[in-house]
Amino acid sequence: MKDIFSGQKVTTKEIKEFTEALSLYGCNSMTFITTSTFTDRA
Repeated sequence: MKDIFSGQKVTTKEIKEFTEALSLYGCNSMTFITTSTFTDRA
């Protein structure tokens, strides 16, 4: 699996596709990613 967070420039489109792909594995994965990404904004 490609690591999009390996220091390369990541576009919004890639992030969207990445999170949508994770959603295929279940709500637990999405909840974890969303929480990890937006904790600093809570």
